[in-house]
Amino acid sequence: MKYSGRILAAMRICIGEVGARCEQCGAEEFQPLPAGTVPAHELVCFVCGTVVTRRALLAQIAQRTMESAERFLQHSKRQRTQPRKR
Repeated sequence: MKYSGRILAAMRICIGEVGARCEQCGAEEFQPLPAGTVPAHELVCFVCGTVVTRRALLAQIAQRTMESAERFLQHSKRQRTQPRKR
């Protein structure tokens, strides 16, 4: 669903260094829709107007965090198994 109304201010949804991105355009800025238009848990992408729930954005952040942690663990394992240089 796209929102074509007036957008006033942008905000980022972040946990630590990891921010949510619009799945349509990759933008990181969102805004709550005006009161009364849709449930308060929905946001609109500041760039393309795609409507998304806060839950979906937080799930995306959780997924990206897990992927980052997995990459870190894999890198750490490779570092431990490599022979040390003398």
